[in-house]
Amino acid sequence: MFCKNCGTQLKNEAKFCPRCGVPVVSQETAAQQTQPLDTAVQQKKWKNSYTVLVLIGIFAVAIAAGFGIKAFRNTGEPDEAAISAVSGNTADTSRQKEPAEEDTISGADTGNSAVSQTDTEENPVSLTDETACDADLYPIPERTLRYTSGRVMSGDDIKYVQAALVEMNYSGLSVNGYYDSDTAYAVERFQKNHAYAQDGIVDAAMAQHIQSALEEWREKQSRIPELTEETSVDADLYPVPERKLYYRSDSSISGEDVKYVQAALIEMEYTGISVTGYYDSATAAAVKRFQRNHDLTVDGIVGDQTTAALQKYLAVWRSKH
Repeated sequence: MFCKNCGTQLKNEAKFCPRCGVPVVSQETAAQQTQPLDTAVQQKKWKNSYTVLVLIGIFAVAIAAGFGIKAFRNTGEPDEAAISAVSGNTADTSRQKEPAEEDTISGADTGNSAVSQTDTEENPVSLTDETACDADLYPIPERTLRYTSGRVMSGDDIKYVQAALVEMNYSGLSVNGYYDSDTAYAVERFQKNHAYAQDGIVDAAMAQHIQSALEEWREKQSRIPELTEETSVDADLYPVPERKLYYRSDSSISGEDVKYVQAALIEMEYTGISVTGYYDSATAAAVKRFQRNHDLTVDGIVGDQTTAALQKYLAVWRSKH
């Protein structure tokens, strides 16, 4: 072994050079001190580089997430341009989002793309009890009218429908300009009586049907003379019952449809009743006799089955007399 400073040969156990006094370091000690130091430095460099790369990756992901969240909050859907910018795909960022489809109402076609669920009345008619039910005061509907529980339609054209039905003795509704459930039900009864689909919807075609029926009704009424005991017994003057009619001792059911039952029975020579419009005990007794004669349930109640039988056998009676 030799001194690295002056080259003097040294003994194996020597700790200092006898010539220059420099401490003696063996080759093994020098290797042990140098190699770990170099390795630690190199590992530290790699660790620092890896840390930097990880931080860069996290930062890039955070930026991408920020773009995505911002785009989703603004449009409710991922923004294509932002996603393309983050992913590096810019092949097609000019395509614009297609407009969303307009809200539609399920069921029959409205027939008018400009239909509004509510209408303001710019020139409302000054109404009284007499004029409120005059359909001529209001415009015939040109849009589709239907009952929707969440959004009730309104307008003067709805008053036309209501006034026309009230004039034709359809009860249970008022001329208020709102297409409520009562109005829809009255329309269904009108459709049933005239063999139309019973959906409670008034489109342009149904509005024309109502107008035609109203004109026929008015013409028919104009030919009726002043009612007497003889002329009042004409079932055609009154609406066919669409509700259940029965006798109650505490409060009598009344209406024009009751007059239909009474007039029909009198025309078929059922005695003991008159056309009063009140479903009294005498009317119930006459109905029971009619039911017994035609093998119906004898209960004195005019429901769908008895109403249909009244129409059928009244027509048969007229054909024979």
